[in-house]
Amino acid sequence: MTLKIRKRPGRAKPRVRKVVFFVKRGPRQVDRRPPFARRLRMPFPAGKTGRVYARATFTRKGSRKVRRKTVSRRFAMCA
Repeated sequence: MTLKIRKRPGRAKPRVRKVVFFVKRGPRQVDRRPPFARRLRMPFPAGKTGRVYARATFTRKGSRKVRRKTVSRRFAMCA
């Protein structure tokens, strides 16, 4: 899963504070250091499909506001 936070022209690049990987009614893990990647162990039976989410929390230089961006991808459990 990839996530792009755009750099504003003439500004410093945004700083990613953390990325939370999660599945609804399932596991959740937080990663605070790059490269932002986690392996989630799913308690679901084979053939079950679902959606995995990654929520990035980031800040921009010169602003105290904490911003978030969430992306998702579908998955299917293997046998």
